[in-house]
Amino acid sequence: MILGMHRSGTSALARICNLLGYDLGSTIALPKSDNALGFWENDEVCQLTEELRDVCHAEFQDSLNWCVKDPRSSHLLPIWIDLLSSMNVRPLVVIAFRNPLAVASSLAKRNNLSLNHACMAWLRPGSPQAARRRRAHVGS
Repeated sequence: MILGMHRSGTSALARICNLLGYDLGSTIALPKSDNALGFWENDEVCQLTEELRDVCHAEFQDSLNWCVKDPRSSHLLPIWIDLLSSMNVRPLVVIAFRNPLAVASSLAKRNNLSLNHACMAWLRPGSPQAARRRRAHVGS
């Protein structure tokens, strides 16, 4: 994920990533006069971000403190942080941590999985636990 303010070089970085073999998706924004070399951003992802911002505004515009819970949102935490920042909302992230074996046991029971498969699901690439492992690896 490339983060940065408009006009800070995010398009150039995205194009470099694309040239290095990273997939940008099939719906890339077309160049315009203010960025003739291209934005190199996925129109569908940008549209989803706008829709998410609209939903948050509509749902919580009259609330001083509000809370969103969706276990899948941990996969998109950088997007949420960026979105909330653009709305002048200071996020407070609360992380529920439960013994991984207890989580796997519960998942195995609910989804009729083997305990081994449920343990692997806890470690899947998109999980917050896997993200921490990747950060530790990248930093070493």
